[in-house]
Amino acid sequence: MIRRFSALWLALLLTSVPAGLSAETQANISSHQLKLTPQEQAWLTESGVLRMGIDTDWSPIETLDAHGRHRGIAPDFLEIVLERAGLAVRLEHQTWPAVHERARQGQLDLLSAVRTTENREAYLDFTHPYLVLPYVIITSLESNVEGVDDLRGRRVAVNDSYAVSELLAKRHPEVLRVAYRSTEEALKAVAFGWVDGYVTDIATGSDGLTKLGISNLHMAAQMPFDLELRVGVRKGKPELLSILNKAIETVPTTEIDAIMARWIKIRFQTGVEIKRIVQIAMPVALILLFIFTVVMVANRRLKAKEGRLVELTQSLSEKNTFIQQTFGRYLSDEIVANILEEPEGLELGGRKQTLTIMMADLRGFTSLSEERTAEEVVTLINNYLKVMTQVIFRHNGIIDEFIGDAILAVFGAPNKRDDDELRAVACAVEMQLAMAEVNETNRAMGLPELRMGIGLHTAEVVIGNIGSERRAKYGVVGVASI
Repeated sequence: MIRRFSALWLALLLTSVPAGLSAETQANISSHQLKLTPQEQAWLTESGVLRMGIDTDWSPIETLDAHGRHRGIAPDFLEIVLERAGLAVRLEHQTWPAVHERARQGQLDLLSAVRTTENREAYLDFTHPYLVLPYVIITSLESNVEGVDDLRGRRVAVNDSYAVSELLAKRHPEVLRVAYRSTEEALKAVAFGWVDGYVTDIATGSDGLTKLGISNLHMAAQMPFDLELRVGVRKGKPELLSILNKAIETVPTTEIDAIMARWIKIRFQTGVEIKRIVQIAMPVALILLFIFTVVMVANRRLKAKEGRLVELTQSLSEKNTFIQQTFGRYLSDEIVANILEEPEGLELGGRKQTLTIMMADLRGFTSLSEERTAEEVVTLINNYLKVMTQVIFRHNGIIDEFIGDAILAVFGAPNKRDDDELRAVACAVEMQLAMAEVNETNRAMGLPELRMGIGLHTAEVVIGNIGSERRAKYGVVGVASI
């Protein structure tokens, strides 16, 4: 009786610790309004009814009652989340292995309560965790198991197709796993001595011990990893994943506590003296209070780390975009992409390669610039270069440099194509046609019209990074490039 009471109390304390929000964060959430992006709102409008796979025999996490209703911690939590997200679901249930196989084949949109594993990441994305529970080892009272190291070479029960089985196989291959279809079968196997222990989450273990009334078992130790309950989302649905995460973040700790209180309760047996219970419980309470604090802090840190990870990811994305946009003003998109994907491309050096070289030059611009103010000269050049740059990039040309009013461009670098020469000719023709646009802009600004000449030549040159470690450029060297 003492061990059963302690185990139930431990379950109550630990399962009451959600991966929720701090009071300060909760205060900043107004009216549970989700700040959806236009893409998310559009997806939500067209989403329809989603297919959600569930586990029908995982009490108290989730199960189907005698009337076929979805009951448990996960259903109560998801009812709040789905309502706030504006999502409609249709429950799909078979055996848990069959549900996962359907998810793997892309036949389900959601799994209600899952933990991430390497295998599942191949076909599912995962929301932030909405509840964190420790895994425990349940053994007989006579067992000497005090931790996972004591399970080396022993037969240990696990639920078929549950995440804990894959986690044990990967992290503790020395443990001999024996799969059972249900918690009831696994607990009976331990009670009858067919296996040496049963690894499950603390809520499931406590619930099973209470319902079966098995008196010769107890929770012997905690595993070094936890059950982080998340919603599994089918690959290729980033908007759905984001919407769910935003909805999960609006659920305050108080609501999760209320859900836990409905499903995890202490039940006293009749004929037990309350004074005796208090005498037994007080020393245990001090220990459990410490455990409670550790788990609570761990959950809060997990939430903080996830928030920080989101911030860092967004910051890196913004910096990457800034780099591409900034260097894109000096180099083509193709060269920028190559440098970002292969940083060794920044090293000094070159190679011989056959390229088509273009030289474009404005006729009589030197004398024209002597007659104009500096502002007008710069405006003329910028109007011209802006249009020509777009044309050259459109034909996959690389601008080697601007030389006053001249443009030196190459076709066939950094990646050679079979149609380099044809693209260069097509580009030259379009550039001449584009002069009409340039001159129309100049006339509107009261500036003179311009005329342009273009020369093309195909030859073998040296192409690469030229310069020093402090200052370099991507360019061509050789007789043909003069």
